[in-house]
Amino acid sequence: SYERGEIEFSGLSYPVFVTGRTGAGKTTLFVDAITASLYGVAYGTAEKKMGRELVMKGKREGALELEFEVEGNRYLIRRKFRREGGQEASLWIWDREKEIWRLLSASVSEVDRLVGELVGLDYRGLVNSVVIRQGDVYSFLEMRPSERREVLLNILNLRFDKLKEIASERAKKL
Repeated sequence: SYERGEIEFSGLSYPVFVTGRTGAGKTTLFVDAITASLYGVAYGTAEKKMGRELVMKGKREGALELEFEVEGNRYLIRRKFRREGGQEASLWIWDREKEIWRLLSASVSEVDRLVGELVGLDYRGLVNSVVIRQGDVYSFLEMRPSERREVLLNILNLRFDKLKEIASERAKKL
């Protein structure tokens, strides 16, 4: 729904509060654009044809660009979606010494994998923890217990297999 939108948060030292009427585009800009940039999927479109959902009516393609920071490293992700299907993705890292963006990957699947590692959450984990649209909390509650457990383990980065291994090693030492 946006011909062009740009928000710069890096200079802010305080929380951002966004208000507006229903349908004004808050969710589109602050949820859909971010999830589509990071994961190539906008909230609620995982089962649909992405291009038709993400590309503005009357346009053949749309593009997103998101710059984010993880542990002091700056990353830039670019995605392009086509109305008739298909997408492109690239992930870049800021090289401080040369002061240029260096390409990490231009493969959609590899970008998706790397973003998951960097962010520490996959798409499903993000939309069930950090980003929950109004009224959608029920989708989490309606999951099978095993699915909820998997989402929570992912969100909290709990690896019981690793903990079991550590406990076993310590038991052997004792």
